[in-house]
Amino acid sequence: MNIRCLYPQRTLKAEFEMEVPPDKSISLRAGLFSLLAQGESTIINPPSYKAFQSLLGVLNSLDVPYYFTSYGYLKIQGCQLSSPKNKIFLGNSATLARILPAILMVQPFSSELDGSFQLRKRPMDRILQPLCRIGAQIESADGYLPLKIEPATSFRSLEYSLPMASAQVKTSLLLAGIATGMEIVIHEPMSSRDHTERLFTAMGAQVHREKNTLILKRESHLNPSVFRIPGDFSSAACWLTACFLKEGTKVILKDVGLNPTRLGLVYLLQNMGAAIQLRHYESWMNEPMGTIQAEFGELKGVDIPPELVPLCIDEISLVMVLSLKAQGTTRINGGEELQYKETPRIQTMAQELQKLGAQINWDHQGFEIVGPQKLHGGKVNSHGDHRIGMALALAALLTKEPIYLEDSKAVQESYPTFWKDYMHFWGWEERAGLA
Repeated sequence: MNIRCLYPQRTLKAEFEMEVPPDKSISLRAGLFSLLAQGESTIINPPSYKAFQSLLGVLNSLDVPYYFTSYGYLKIQGCQLSSPKNKIFLGNSATLARILPAILMVQPFSSELDGSFQLRKRPMDRILQPLCRIGAQIESADGYLPLKIEPATSFRSLEYSLPMASAQVKTSLLLAGIATGMEIVIHEPMSSRDHTERLFTAMGAQVHREKNTLILKRESHLNPSVFRIPGDFSSAACWLTACFLKEGTKVILKDVGLNPTRLGLVYLLQNMGAAIQLRHYESWMNEPMGTIQAEFGELKGVDIPPELVPLCIDEISLVMVLSLKAQGTTRINGGEELQYKETPRIQTMAQELQKLGAQINWDHQGFEIVGPQKLHGGKVNSHGDHRIGMALALAALLTKEPIYLEDSKAVQESYPTFWKDYMHFWGWEERAGLA
């Protein structure tokens, strides 16, 4: 097991600028949506993280024509899927597992999806019921992977109320509407990431929103497109968090996606008293991007409303670390979806921080932290969860003794250069491979 020993130093680089890897959610959607577009689509800056490598594995399994240009662009030919010879392995990507069935359900061949041990623990029944109502023929292992998908004979329109705010389920159903030509009406309990709606509109699909209801018109289709993927806000959130953990720090994060449904951490930090500037300067495929600038300031504890949770669902681990620095009590409820991530994330993060001396009241729906608190060093574990690994690495800013982070390679799932950026911009002494 890979272990990194992190030694915090008294002085850190006071100001830095950086760019982060391409957005995970948008790049996977761009690749999947291209499969249903009649013609060749282009991804200008394809990422290198593991989930995208799993997407390329999907393209290989389905014999989809694709290639990389001399400039590194990825070209994908749509509407040319072939019967896979073996199981399609999805690695650790729940996005692929929940969206790809919407494409495969209309194909004239059988297919089977499987994934890692962790992915096999992620619930798939949330997509299976509505997809089968549309007409999909899918068998599962009691609501989990592997999934066996057989050719369907007929399809129906769907009106469906989501039991939870889930961008993945929403995307799967909307994409099923594209694949089948059926009308899809989705009622959301609260807002979630809207990358799919933005990309669909840019690709020519007839989709619109009426309050919390999404409507995809019958016979909607997707046109081949050129995607420029903005920097991943969830990756940028690491350095935004770090800025408010150490006095005298200023960060400038460039070319970051500034989709309002991804900026929950920004809204939360502003409620806590943080000074953060967003500068929009470009929009590509309806996705805004720009620069985030922040400077250290004292934070105060806040109550986090449930409707904000879906907008910072991937940053809750970072919020727990920030709460240890804030003055007063920070509470959150409505986080029950986090128990279905790579790990039950609130529980895992709370237990790991408690190893460093943190005092946290928690359950599967939320937590309560009274700050500020000082941590001591110790041994912690990411448990294979990339978000947990990055948050625990930043928790070292609150300690005087070293932190030993087990399974530190987990961060490469979504941020392959995390440790390089961590070292370069923060000037920490770090040693790898210590037992």
